[in-house]
Amino acid sequence: MHTVSPQRDGRIAAFAVTPGDDLRRLILESANAGRPTFTVARGLQVPRLDLVPFPRHGGGTVLLPPNEALDRGPAVRAFHRDALVAIESMNPDAVEKANSNSRARAQLRQLYAAALRDVAGLLLYSRDPNRQAIGGPLGGQLGLSDRSASQRTVRAGRRLWPTLAAWPWWGASTSSLGAFNWWTDPTVLERFAVWQSG
Repeated sequence: MHTVSPQRDGRIAAFAVTPGDDLRRLILESANAGRPTFTVARGLQVPRLDLVPFPRHGGGTVLLPPNEALDRGPAVRAFHRDALVAIESMNPDAVEKANSNSRARAQLRQLYAAALRDVAGLLLYSRDPNRQAIGGPLGGQLGLSDRSASQRTVRAGRRLWPTLAAWPWWGASTSSLGAFNWWTDPTVLERFAVWQSG
């Protein structure tokens, strides 16, 4: 992985953001430097986009705060209130309250599964108990004992994250994030570089 100098001759520089430990470390370093994130679990953070590209009338794009670029209504309607408060604050009391409600707990689990897959680079499923995976015969990271349950949980998380303007999901289709090498998509890279540079 390469750290990026986001602007080079007025264009976003190319760099790699392959899911895994290097990406987790790069996000953590950026968060420690003041970039906004959602803390999903200890050592696992997701970039919270504070500026997102939005089409400008007459062509081109302009960078706007997410609340101006999209209607927050879908986020409020998509989330159980306790799950939304928990993921936005990661206050232990809010997380505990969210975990006491089955719908809120399921949504936090879905967000966690998508972050494990798309940021941490974990396998969806592995029969090998020594390999980190979201699901497996012994339950994996999330207690999911079959591949289809792991896929459904990740897919549901991928649908929730964009409503929070979270990278890499904001502006991407869930099918594109399921694609091999989604992290080479120039739009995904540009959004990461804009987030990282502040």
